[in-house]
Amino acid sequence: MACNCNEEGKIINIGMGCCVPVVANADAYYTKSEIDKKLNDIVISGGGITSGEVQTMIDESTSGYVTTSEFTQYIQNLQDQITQLQIEISGCCGGSGETQTRWITMTGENDYSCNGTTKYTKEKEQTSIDGVNWVDTGNYRQGSTIIEENSVDCGYVPTTFKWLVTYQDGYTESAECYTNIIQNNEINKKHSTYNIESVEIGNCVTIIGNSAFINYFYLHSITIPNSVTTIGNDAFILDGLRSINIPDSVTSIGEKAFKNCHNAKNLTIGSGVTYIGNEAFLGCSGLTSIRVEATTPPTLGSDAFNDTNNCPIYVPAASVDAYKSASIYWSEYADRIEPIGL
Repeated sequence: MACNCNEEGKIINIGMGCCVPVVANADAYYTKSEIDKKLNDIVISGGGITSGEVQTMIDESTSGYVTTSEFTQYIQNLQDQITQLQIEISGCCGGSGETQTRWITMTGENDYSCNGTTKYTKEKEQTSIDGVNWVDTGNYRQGSTIIEENSVDCGYVPTTFKWLVTYQDGYTESAECYTNIIQNNEINKKHSTYNIESVEIGNCVTIIGNSAFINYFYLHSITIPNSVTTIGNDAFILDGLRSINIPDSVTSIGEKAFKNCHNAKNLTIGSGVTYIGNEAFLGCSGLTSIRVEATTPPTLGSDAFNDTNNCPIYVPAASVDAYKSASIYWSEYADRIEPIGL
């Protein structure tokens, strides 16, 4: 049934909010012009005629009707017709040019909105011409309900984070300190289409596990805190890394821990290191200097500094001779060992 607001006849506002549908021509329902006039004068709201209005008509004009009950039945019939019309045209007013709009809360895992570091619900807009079938418009807005304050999804950095990573588009992610070890591939290499740029390791971490950062090709910077004591085997096999600074807290560097970090220019090994595994820095061919700050030469594995651009290896001045003769593996680099400060 179509909405038609332009035809002549008895017009009744049934509260649809978008048009005033035609009930019928006057002659179809009214047998007496006087009654018709009074009906026109009645205020009709929301599709209903009040009992007081009915009584007024009954009191003031029953001309042409045999009994009051006949007139009352006529009014009831009219009300029934209005009610039925409401049912039939529900939603039809969209066809007359107006569209209904609503916003609904989205519930997917990634359906949220950020305001600062506060995480809110997300809403999407839908439209309908019949009130039943709704279509997404592609418009979204922030909802009014807070999901989480200080959300890591909105860039919040916990005060006791395990790690904090930054991607090439500036987006950051972090993790709480639920363990003290960073495992293999624990951190996403990519966010959307953007590669990881840098990593800051939190103070709760004591172990960087085996292969923790293997093949993170675009990782340029890693900050290792003084809490770390052990760097596992193959921990940092990657190309984007520009410099390597191992803090004094670290005591052990595993086998191949930094193998083939071709783009690293500088390497500093803290004073606490007592063990450097086989091939730990093999193939770091871009190095221009190596600085080992331990006064006692660490135990050194085979080929630890092979293919490192034949760059100088600086050690504490008082320990130069000790390094050169510490073991067969240190003696292989004797001609490269120089005192710190030169």
